[in-house]
Formats: sequence, structure tokens, C-alpha cells
Amino acid sequence: MQTVQENILEVALRLFIQYGVKSVTMDDLSKELGMSKKTIYQYYADKDEIVHLAVQQFLEAEEASFNAIRQKSSNTLEEIYWFSKHIKENMQKVNGSMIYDIKKHFPKTWRLFLEHKESFFKKEIVSTILRGKAEGYFREDVDPELMAILRLEQIEMCGDPEKFPSEKYSFTEVQQKFLMHFIHGMLTDKGRELLSTYFKQQ
Repeated sequence: MQTVQENILEVALRLFIQYGVKSVTMDDLSKELGMSKKTIYQYYADKDEIVHLAVQQFLEAEEASFNAIRQKSSNTLEEIYWFSKHIKENMQKVNGSMIYDIKKHFPKTWRLFLEHKESFFKKEIVSTILRGKAEGYFREDVDPELMAILRLEQIEMCGDPEKFPSEKYSFTEVQQKFLMHFIHGMLTDKGRELLSTYFKQQ
């Protein structure tokens, strides 16, 4: 059975994902939960703590999704195909400003994001590129470390409302286009042929 603390974090994360972090107030959270702010403050000191723990949950969920995709994929390009579907089906609910808001207004949580980016996502991208090279789908001259840094910067940049205002760009669409541009820049002819067979299934 879900505890009150867990319910608060679940609802908060849903609101942050939908509207961004900065625009969601404690009043909004109180109204959505159907409980007073006083009750919320019995469990959490302030909004900063809720943001931090909710984002931690979000990162852990994304890590679990990444691992599940890797486990069910027979090769690197199948992994990329499933990851693209994950972005399309699950990330379209994410407000693009979420990462940007954290970077600008929640320094403790931003440090958490940076640590997770370095300790998990960067290593996984490097591992994916090395696997793709070993399978003959990525070019031998590709530098995995350099490309992993590029990919992580792409992900972060997608959430910048100054570069990609929401009224003009879909966060999910930008993410997908960046991902495909990133992958196609590394493919061999063999890799390009196989990747196209996966996406013809869509």
C-alpha cells in the first residue's frame, strides 16, 4: 500500500513532468493531492526537498527503462530502435523545461542530475557505442567518449526554452531528431541498412 510520502512524491513528479518544475507551486500540489500544505510540510521540509526526491525517482525510473531496453535487445541498433520508441511513447508527456528549471533554480538537484549523468548515462552511451563498433554497425573512427559527451549535451539542450520554445517545438520531436542525427553520424553502411529495417516496422 502506498504511503502518504510516496503519494506526495508521485503526484509532484507527475506535475513537474507535465508543467515543468518552476511553475508548479506548493498550492498546486496541495490542490492536486486534496490535502493542506500544512500536511505536506509534515512530511517534507520544503519544495526543494520534494523536487530533489521526485527527480531522483525520475532518474531511477529512466535508468530502469534503459536497462530493460538493453536486456531485450539483440544488438545495438535494436536497442536504439526501442529507445526511440521509449522517447516517442513515454517522453512526450515531459515538459521540455523540466531540466532547464532544475538547472536554473534547484542547485542541489542539478548536482544530482550531473552526478547521475556522469556515473550512469555517459557510461551507458560509451558502452552502446563500443558494442556498435564491435558489431560492425558504427564506424571504427568514432570516439565513444567524445560522442557520449555530445549526446548528453544534446539531451540537456533540448530543454532550453530559449533555444526551443514550446510553442514552436515539441520536446519529444526535438529529442528524436537529435537522436537520429547522432546515430546516423556514426553508422557504417551495414548499420544504416539494418537500422532502416527496424524503423520500417513503425
